[in-house]
Amino acid sequence: MKPSITSGRPVPVSSSSPSALLNAVSEAGLPPESLGAAESIGLLQALSAVPDPRKARGRRHGLQSILLLAVGAVLAGARSYAAIAQWAAHAEQAVSVCGPTPHATTFGRVLAAVDAAALQRALTGWVLARRQDRQRQRPACSAAR
Repeated sequence: MKPSITSGRPVPVSSSSPSALLNAVSEAGLPPESLGAAESIGLLQALSAVPDPRKARGRRHGLQSILLLAVGAVLAGARSYAAIAQWAAHAEQAVSVCGPTPHATTFGRVLAAVDAAALQRALTGWVLARRQDRQRQRPACSAAR
């Protein structure tokens, strides 16, 4: 039986669209500018709050590394798993933290299995903490003038 809206079964999302990641990134309000090394490390640490849905056997890439690469690619304009993999393959060495670049199917399989709500909470928490840090730094800079 083919899934349909009336069958009561969920209709699968297009296999080439990382829609859950796109929604999480847009809802969290991630900054469009590039991140410094410290901010990238902070983002990687925030992503560690996202539970890994995969079984331990057969993992080649850490979940946080895959998520960091995927978020970076989406911020750079990637809108498909193939585009995410292509961006990751050409990312700066400082960004490519997971050794060999994951294949597009790896990005697709992992991102489809990740808890989208947990990802969004992690990203939102990181954005809010980043804003607070920047607000704390502004008064110190203003007082120095």
